Amino acid sequence: MSIPPGIDLCQYPALQPPAGHTPEFDNPSVTLAPTLVGVSSIMAAWATIFVAARVWLGFRRMDVADYLAVVGLTTSLALMSVIFTTLKYMRHQWDVRACWFDGQYMKLNFIIQMFIPVAFFSSKAAILLLLRQIFGVTRPMRIAIWAGLIFCFLIYFQNLILVPVFSVPRAGETWDDLVALPVALNRVRKMTSVGVEQGALAVLLDLYIFLLPLPQLANLKLRTGAKRLKLFGVFGTAVIGVVASMIGLVFRIRSLSVKDITWANAQLYPCVLVEVYVAIIVSCMPSFAHLMFVIIPESPLFQSLSSRFGRRESSASRERQFPSHHMKPRKSSSSSSPSGYNSAFARAAKNTLETSTENLARSADGHMYKSSELHEGIGGSGPRHELVNSPAPVIMPERPHQSDRTGIVVTKSYRIEKGTGQVLPQEEV
Repeated sequence: MSIPPGIDLCQYPALQPPAGHTPEFDNPSVTLAPTLVGVSSIMAAWATIFVAARVWLGFRRMDVADYLAVVGLTTSLALMSVIFTTLKYMRHQWDVRACWFDGQYMKLNFIIQMFIPVAFFSSKAAILLLLRQIFGVTRPMRIAIWAGLIFCFLIYFQNLILVPVFSVPRAGETWDDLVALPVALNRVRKMTSVGVEQGALAVLLDLYIFLLPLPQLANLKLRTGAKRLKLFGVFGTAVIGVVASMIGLVFRIRSLSVKDITWANAQLYPCVLVEVYVAIIVSCMPSFAHLMFVIIPESPLFQSLSSRFGRRESSASRERQFPSHHMKPRKSSSSSSPSGYNSAFARAAKNTLETSTENLARSADGHMYKSSELHEGIGGSGPRHELVNSPAPVIMPERPHQSDRTGIVVTKSYRIEKGTGQVLPQEEV
């Protein structure tokens, strides 16, 4: 809608309303601001908890993946804060005053476009480096992870070049000119098509990250099926990010043809924030699970509380089944004393430890391989074999690859094929 010169733009809508609609500047009946605030705040809180768990577990020996998770969370919170300053635009454009589209709005749009690539690259690169820590035993997996990192970098960091080219005033222009001048406005709108391209590639990247560990999980030698389900559950949370990126791509594509830009952005921003926060949560999921199900249950405070609660429950149960006037004291015996049991347990543990330190494997020709030498060292030159003569039976030597403070240890194991004596690798958790 054209506005005559000298007219107060704040009295006119930024877009001609459809038939039967009246602009609602002050109290719009339809707005996505509460949805945006509620969804993104909940996801931000969970992401902060998960990153805190990861940092707490590895505070004294943080690596690149840990720092990327922290950077991803920091930039995501900054991105969310900037988006919150535009809450009054989270409505249909005919409910937005025309004077609200000014240089200040274009500056906020520029900041959002610069924060998005840093937040997304940091969070998704943290996932890929996490997969390298856990599953980087084999060379093909390491190559696949590095390919994903390069692809991730190319997708998101193009914004750091294109946004200053299209969304920043050129010589002789002001930020207000980006809205007032048709030439400058058309230049800014070119970033919409760039966003669609980036969104499509992001969906492919999310699918790649989601599918990458599945063959490794399926081929792992696990002791129980429940453990396999838990691992699939830990890494399966990435499917939420895939769904969010797909929905965001739909809204990006729609923004190419619709005139109601503010409503398209109001639908897109929750998907953007959910996608980045889910990526952060996935990158910290193993650490959080290890903290909740291993570290905390084994802590002295938790065990003390659980033992006290257990004793009270047990005493109450015995009291209900056997009243106190029917209970008779039992005589203690030396054979069942705690000290005798602990001594027997200590002797058995010592014998087991002495036996396990040998950890030798015999090939089909009767020779023995030292397990300490029968492995592929990280960054080494390959397997090293040392023969030892011993009549011990054939066993499966194991060597953990890396624990990475997640509680998931992928082991590079070898089995000696009978008949040929060939050493074949395998993996187990």
